[in-house]
Amino acid sequence: MSDSLNSLPSYHVLAPWLDLNRVRFEIELNCPNLAKRFGKYDIWQAHVLRHKPGRRCLIAYQFMLQNSQTPDQSVTLLGKIRFKGLDEKTPRLTKYLHQHGFGKRSLVRVPEVLGTVPSLHMWLQEFVAGEVVGPQKRNLVEVQPQIATAISKLHESKLPIQHTHTVLNEIKTLDKLYAELSHCEMQHNLMDLLPLLIKSYRKAAANLLISQPAVLHRDFYFDQVLIHNDQTVLIDLDTLSLGPAALDIGNYIGHFIEYAVRDPDCATSCIAACNSFLRSSYELQPTITSSMILSWTILSIARLIPISRKFPDRYHVTLPLADLLLNLGNSKSNSPFIPRFVW
Repeated sequence: MSDSLNSLPSYHVLAPWLDLNRVRFEIELNCPNLAKRFGKYDIWQAHVLRHKPGRRCLIAYQFMLQNSQTPDQSVTLLGKIRFKGLDEKTPRLTKYLHQHGFGKRSLVRVPEVLGTVPSLHMWLQEFVAGEVVGPQKRNLVEVQPQIATAISKLHESKLPIQHTHTVLNEIKTLDKLYAELSHCEMQHNLMDLLPLLIKSYRKAAANLLISQPAVLHRDFYFDQVLIHNDQTVLIDLDTLSLGPAALDIGNYIGHFIEYAVRDPDCATSCIAACNSFLRSSYELQPTITSSMILSWTILSIARLIPISRKFPDRYHVTLPLADLLLNLGNSKSNSPFIPRFVW
């Protein structure tokens, strides 16, 4: 175990998952396929990548292979933990995708599921050493058609999924976030804007028509995409559901807009990336209209406003995002090409 973990405030909460002897015992008991795949192994390091207290945790486990037939003597696996109980749905759906067109040799892939450990409320997934497609990426604009192709392929997949996410679900979530926001300590000018913001996102939702359901990522933005050689890798599929494909596209655009507001030095590249992504999306999914994308972009930004109050380093974007949302909501243009209705 890494010594740095002992300094984490959450160390005692995560102790069962950082006790490497216990983790190895439970994995050997529940995932015998790993011994067949890797031979004899030991777990010699754990690194907490993300921790949402009381909800979820992502831990990278480094396995030392003792009888490796490959040049690499170690391999990293991701442990995905849901504290209230094992998430059985996500690994099942991810495994289905991996076996039906999103496998290791596919141009669009999802990381392979390697087993579940019910006693630790954890499932294991391969670690793909790809490059995150964030605003700082050097060839950000050039890779957008590749990303549009990846999400289009997911939308068209025949995943056997039951849960459907509708615009009514989205409004319920937003109403809850804004009710919580009204009880936060905020500047008076932001408090005065709350009724207008609620009216704006409700208006956007009312403009949406029922569309053919697609398989959604539902948390699709630049951090959920990796580029691995010539492959596009879709990650963090915990929110897979059926719903309007424009939701994913609008959410992707909304996150780039938020980042452009957060870091104006990246605004130009974010705008160019959005436009490249949108052009490819229109070609690949011609049934999606610009008005659909605009509405879902507004709903995405509406969600990012209260989220900005949870991170001190994002407090400065709350008011600019609120002004932007109101401008978008009042825009007469249905074109979601960013320079036309944002800057």
